[in-house]
Amino acid sequence: MEDLQEELQKLVDDGPRLDEDQAKMVKVVACLLAATAVKQFRIKRLRNDRRKQSVWVREWLLNRDRYGMYKKLMKHLKQGDVKSFRNYVRMDPGMFNQMVEDLKPLIQKKRTNWRKPLPAGLKLAIILRYLAMGNSYKSLAYGFHVAPNTIVSIVSDVCQAIYDKYSETAFKFPTTTEEWKKVAQDFSGKCNFYHCCGCIQMASMSGS
Repeated sequence: MEDLQEELQKLVDDGPRLDEDQAKMVKVVACLLAATAVKQFRIKRLRNDRRKQSVWVREWLLNRDRYGMYKKLMKHLKQGDVKSFRNYVRMDPGMFNQMVEDLKPLIQKKRTNWRKPLPAGLKLAIILRYLAMGNSYKSLAYGFHVAPNTIVSIVSDVCQAIYDKYSETAFKFPTTTEEWKKVAQDFSGKCNFYHCCGCIQMASMSGS
C-alpha cells in the first residue's frame, strides 16, 4: 500500500513530463488505491458491526447460570420434586447423573483461555428435552440460554455419543433361539400381541 502511494506521488510530482505509459500507470495505481481504501472501510465497518452484535449476544448468554432452566429449574426439581424432574427429562435424577458421567468424556470439551465449555449435564438436558418434546432449536435456546447454532451441534454430537456409548448394550441383536424366544415373550407381554391377533381374527370373521 505504501509503495503504491510513493509511486503515485513520484509520478504526480513529475508533472508535464509524464508520458502516455506513465499516465496510464497513474490511473491504474489510483484505481488500486481507491479499491483498497473502499475494501478496508468495508472490513472495518463489518468488524464493528460484528463486535456490537457479539457483545449483545454474549450479554444475553452470560445470564445462563442465573436464568437458564438447567441451573435453576432442573436443580430445583432434582432436589425437591423428583416426580416433576422425571416428567421433565423422562428419567430419574440418578439415571440422569449416571448418563452425564458416562457421556462426559465424549461430549465435554476442554476449557480454553477464550471461553468456558458448556457442562455435559446441560448438553444432555437439551437433547433429552428435544427428544421428549420435539422443541424447536429457538425454544430450547431461550429456555437454556444457549445460542441456536450451538443447539444444532449439541443435538448432533450428543445423539452420536449416546449411540456410541450404549448401542452395544441397548440394541444387542439376538443370536440364539432362546434369545429370540425371550424377545418374543417380552413383546407379547408388553403389547398383548395375542389379543391383537384375536381381535383381528374376530373382526375378519364377523365381516365375512
